[in-house]
Order: sequence, then structure tokens, then C-alpha cells
Amino acid sequence: MLASFTFGLVAKRLAVLDEAARRRAVLDAISARLGRRAAAPDAFIETSWWSEPWTRGCSMAHLPIGAITRYGALMRQPFERIHWAGTETSTMSHGSIDGAVRSGERAAAEILDRS
Repeated sequence: MLASFTFGLVAKRLAVLDEAARRRAVLDAISARLGRRAAAPDAFIETSWWSEPWTRGCSMAHLPIGAITRYGALMRQPFERIHWAGTETSTMSHGSIDGAVRSGERAAAEILDRS
């Protein structure tokens, strides 16, 4: 599985294209980076995250401006026996699988340190 996201001006340019043109543009960009085989996937699923009412624009939680810098440490702070983990609590790669893994490793280390 491969995921690709567009944002900003690129997303605006793609949004006005029809479905076939968007697919071609995305596959052209991916195959330019990964080779010809990437231009013919077994499946192609497109999601307009900006139109999803519960995500408000992406596949992860959105926080107000300044929330991470002001309250980020609190989002990671254990509460009694509850330890928080997830991509939104990561100090690196926020919003990605890498951030989720790092956050899980951090929470596991906290639990082990308390044992």
C-alpha cells in the first residue's frame, strides 16, 4: 500500500481537474519518483479529506494554532496509570506512522520505567 497526499497550491490545482486527470497527475508524480510500475496500481482510492466533516482536512486530528507548542507536553503526560500514545502526541514526525511508532515506544518506555 502506498499513500500520497497533496496540499496547498498543488491540492488547489488538482481539485479543479476531473477524476481521470487527477488520477493521471498523481500517478505521473509517483511513477516519476518510483518508476514505471508505479503508474499502474492494482487499485486507486481517492479521498477528499477537506470535505470529511470529522477530520476537518486530513487523516489525523487537527489542533488549533499553538496548541502543540503550548500544551504538547501535557498531551504526553501520564495520568495515573494511563499513558497517552498516538501520532498526535509525537515530538517528531507528527501525523505520520513514524510519529505513531515513536509515540508508542515512548509510552512503553514510560510504563517500563515505572515498573
